[in-house]
Amino acid sequence: MRSQLGKNISREEAASLFGLDPKKKTILAFGGSLGARTINETIQQSHDLVAGRDDIQVLWQIGKLYAEKFLDSHTARLSNVKAFVFIDRMDMAYAIADVVIARAGAITISELCLTGKAAILIPSPHVAEDHQTHNARSLTHLGAAVLVPDTEAPEKAFGEALRLLDHPGEILNLESNIRQLGRPGAADEIADIIIRIAKTGKR
Repeated sequence: MRSQLGKNISREEAASLFGLDPKKKTILAFGGSLGARTINETIQQSHDLVAGRDDIQVLWQIGKLYAEKFLDSHTARLSNVKAFVFIDRMDMAYAIADVVIARAGAITISELCLTGKAAILIPSPHVAEDHQTHNARSLTHLGAAVLVPDTEAPEKAFGEALRLLDHPGEILNLESNIRQLGRPGAADEIADIIIRIAKTGKR
């Protein structure tokens, strides 16, 4: 867990870092440091939707594996898109985001819970026991996220993000529900348990 997450960062400060407009609705899309092909294809194929909305902007982390293919793409060159190979200040990225499009790994979900962000989760189908789908379903059953299957994402995920941005009440519900799942003191709790076990031998 990034230590900066959960701290108060102004929208203006975050926007300044990325060259974004603090007044525009912002979609953050990322697939980890290496990138996620489906998420990149989702943004790439949404060129016309992005270009047609001057009230929104996209912060896009492409990842090292896909930089050559997507960084200079026609979508990445749109005026309301800021594309990066890697974002090292994810605390700032979350601060400016109104909707997040991401995979459903445990670390990403932990970050979304801690920052209380409305999210469209696209589980990777290429992980052990399909655990990302189980993660995403757990959140959707609690009304804390939206699940879009990997095979449907390029056609549906960005449109769903725009739909959420046009229905702020739904975003507020998602934010409220996912924030309730956050455990900001989890690291300290785990450390306390380890120390107790070490001292007593009891769990």
